[in-house]
Amino acid sequence: MRSEFVDTPSGRLHLRVRDGQGIPLLLWPSIFYDHTLYLPLVERCANPAVIVDGPGHGRSTVDPSGLGLPALAATAAQLAHHTFGKSPFVMVGTSWGSQVALALTEARDPLLAGAVLFNPPWTGRERPSLGDRAIIAMSAAMPRTALFRNGVARSFFAPSTHRDNPRLVADFVSQQGFANPGLSTVVRSVLGGDRAGPSDAAQAVDIPMLVVAGAEDRLYTPKTLQEQARRIGRSEFAIVNDSAHITAAEQPDRAAALLAAFIERIDDKRSHSNAA
Repeated sequence: MRSEFVDTPSGRLHLRVRDGQGIPLLLWPSIFYDHTLYLPLVERCANPAVIVDGPGHGRSTVDPSGLGLPALAATAAQLAHHTFGKSPFVMVGTSWGSQVALALTEARDPLLAGAVLFNPPWTGRERPSLGDRAIIAMSAAMPRTALFRNGVARSFFAPSTHRDNPRLVADFVSQQGFANPGLSTVVRSVLGGDRAGPSDAAQAVDIPMLVVAGAEDRLYTPKTLQEQARRIGRSEFAIVNDSAHITAAEQPDRAAALLAAFIERIDDKRSHSNAA
């Protein structure tokens, strides 16, 4: 994979780009995670792929004026069009990334063929919780400390992941992006915003979407995500066992199978539409 930097309204963003065959994928990670979240998933896919270091993450800078979801959706579209040209693409997001993907569907980008929302951070309530406020405060004061990183890891990964894949957890904790000076700005924007669930506009979106929950996600439970997913016009829902909040990395085989089946359904529909 090659590295690229693109100047956007949300900051100068670092991308990891991989050529391939099939419909291209634009992948946006969760907060506290750089592009490495998706490496296991992309290894299992043949599609062209762009993995984003989100603003304030990894090697990306952040422009605070470009952190609203409409601005981030425009940034995602810019990155896809920059890399894929006029080719239709699928956007894959985890947590924060799924919010950006949903915002892009609501913006009705003409080249967006579908979206996969892993572990969307839908709480069913509009106001940030006390826990969210504590994380915002700690992200400004102590994101480089082992105490903070390990605390995030305990929330993100299922107990089975800690037991069976300690290397994944160790790699997460050791990310250099925890020292990114823009990290706390992004965390404050994401966790301080409205994460109740999809807006009313999502009901009118005519783009296929797949919502995926981790069976052991204590932050955003499968029950809440399934309830909120019903507010999306054309959504499917799946639960992945032995995963919590980072399903795409915790269970990459299952995630890749869900993604491949979703893309196949999109390809079939496009083929029938072209034939008609």
